[in-house]
Amino acid sequence: MQLGGGGLKSSPFFKTKHKLENDNMKIQCILERKGGTIAEVGGIEYHFEPLEDGAHVAEVADEAHIDRFLSIGEAYKVYHGKLAPEGKPAPIANPVKPAAAADATSNERLRLFGSSMHPPSFDVNGNTYTQMEIIKIAFEASRLSEDDWNELPEEDRGARIDMALDDLFSATEAKAAPAVKRTRKTKKAE
Repeated sequence: MQLGGGGLKSSPFFKTKHKLENDNMKIQCILERKGGTIAEVGGIEYHFEPLEDGAHVAEVADEAHIDRFLSIGEAYKVYHGKLAPEGKPAPIANPVKPAAAADATSNERLRLFGSSMHPPSFDVNGNTYTQMEIIKIAFEASRLSEDDWNELPEEDRGARIDMALDDLFSATEAKAAPAVKRTRKTKKAE
């Protein structure tokens, strides 16, 4: 969402309408998850942390990142509250390379539609996955053709992505949990 070539944040209308603190903008994630949402944009990790008023908010300084978040109207909006998040954006030490870039050398690259209802990346038990990586997992589980996948309504693709995320969370939790020895007690017949 570019205005006047300088981006949304540099628009005179925008600067007068929205108060920017230290040239940062408070952005709210309206998809509220327990503990907040972690989203990665351009190698920077943003934690949309829950505030006392119930909003999940992060401060964003990079103009391109602000434009990106606000372009996803189903998930992010400008926060108009007076509270401020405590955390600060942090560079990711080893950002996950987007799946499309990793597959760029392949002539058989999949062109799968994603979901505007989901953030660009996910933190799953300490591992960061791009939306495209999760989409590929959901696509493979669906056993649909590429065309059939892309023709699904966005809500259906979103539900399949949610199921893939649930499966991934369960699988990584199972690997992290210590093995439990199960025994079965039976009564002796007398």
